[in-house]
Amino acid sequence: GEWLDDERNGQGVMIYSNDGRRLKGEFKDNVFINYN
Repeated sequence: GEWLDDERNGQGVMIYSNDGRRLKGEFKDNVFINYN
């Protein structure tokens, strides 16, 4: 799967396309950084 930006909110929540997991964070240099 791949990480898809959720454009419905502007808070950097990412959706993992395989199972719909939602994580807050952002990509920096193609690496996802989780805000937990």
